[in-house]
Amino acid sequence: MSKQKTVYVFTQAYNAEKTLSRTIESVLGQVYSNVIYYVADSASTDNTKNIITSYAMRDGRVKPIFLTENLNWEMYNIIPEILKTDKTGYFVQIDADDEYKTDFINKMIDFINDSKLDVAACASAYIDGVTLENKSKLILEDNILIEGNQFQTLFGDYFRYFRDSWGKVFSLSLFEKVNFDRLDKSIMNGSVSYLSFEALLNAKKIGVYKEALHNYYVYPDSFERNKNSCYRILTPTLYFYYYQYLLNKCGEISKNNEEFLINSYCNAICGKIINFDVPSLSIEEQERIFKILTENEFMTIIKKYEDKKYLERIKKAISVFDGLEL
Repeated sequence: MSKQKTVYVFTQAYNAEKTLSRTIESVLGQVYSNVIYYVADSASTDNTKNIITSYAMRDGRVKPIFLTENLNWEMYNIIPEILKTDKTGYFVQIDADDEYKTDFINKMIDFINDSKLDVAACASAYIDGVTLENKSKLILEDNILIEGNQFQTLFGDYFRYFRDSWGKVFSLSLFEKVNFDRLDKSIMNGSVSYLSFEALLNAKKIGVYKEALHNYYVYPDSFERNKNSCYRILTPTLYFYYYQYLLNKCGEISKNNEEFLINSYCNAICGKIINFDVPSLSIEEQERIFKILTENEFMTIIKKYEDKKYLERIKKAISVFDGLEL
């Protein structure tokens, strides 16, 4: 039997004492045994650091990292370090409140080998963190395989599975020529998208495994529902990043894909405004968020776009701002 390639797993945690053990256990409990697990504490003020230390003392596969700031970019420092000694293994990321099924790595690597993939994603089960109810709406009936001109024609099909970095196994070789320092590190929510799409730029064939091997937990105080994170989410940087990805990968962007991205970003903006309960914010905070939302290049595109339904949708959403109009 050939030696298992090493799978490097990464988790960054901030004040995750309530959920981190579940995440770590799901990684260390993998049937696939050749795992090195980097767990970074982002200067937590709760018991997160002690939890990481405890696991590191019990299992040598856990490599603790203790940061002095709560920044969401340590993953992009770790990958270049891994590449100094290994370019043939795999990289996996998981959030500090999620979990993988025990056969996640096994099934994904089998999928990669059988289908000759550079990257494999799996479906995720969306779990209510309070009730533990499975809220998943999207069920795959079969695996998805993408190669050649399908990166353009099937962009909308694979985008939803690759816009985040969890639930994926990446071939390390895809990151050899990536300069992570050039990425916009002002992005906090959505920064994990860079990992997937930097990999896709160099991938010849990718796939989505139909089975949900990843549990994504959603809580009332999750980042995307936190009012204090509103201004960080409404930046248009990722829209332009995805747009540029298609230009670099496919040489052009089709009308359908351009509209897909505009529609997706409009949906994101409108959804976030509802989640953040804008009327409950102070006038000063509303004005600050409104300015970020309306005074950017993406909004300029929306105003000039031939189909005015997107502009009207955003106008309707921002009507909740007190006395502020687009």
